[in-house]
Amino acid sequence: MQSRYGPLTASLVLGGAWALWHTAMFLLADLTPGLFLISAVNILAGSVIFSWLFNRTRGSLLIALLAHLGAHLCNPAQVLPGTTLPFNVLTVAVCVVAVGLLLGDRGAWRNQAMV
Repeated sequence: MQSRYGPLTASLVLGGAWALWHTAMFLLADLTPGLFLISAVNILAGSVIFSWLFNRTRGSLLIALLAHLGAHLCNPAQVLPGTTLPFNVLTVAVCVVAVGLLLGDRGAWRNQAMV
């Protein structure tokens, strides 16, 4: 997908599919529409970070999987829909990191910078 659409577009498409994959989990957790949207934003930003990790480690799936595992081990979403502040703070932090990677490593998002 990256060779056809580029790393950023492929990352966002994959993130959208990943968010759809989690829809059942969101519905079973009885999230409000606002929390559902925040969760989708969290997943999209996470997809950008994981794609950057994958590409900058020359295609290391192990590093991407370990990062994903770490995201689950340190995930305040487990207490949703109760306390939302920690999850909101995490989502802002993930978005800041994703934007930082987009702006700070522009070469990673060009087609020639792919694995």
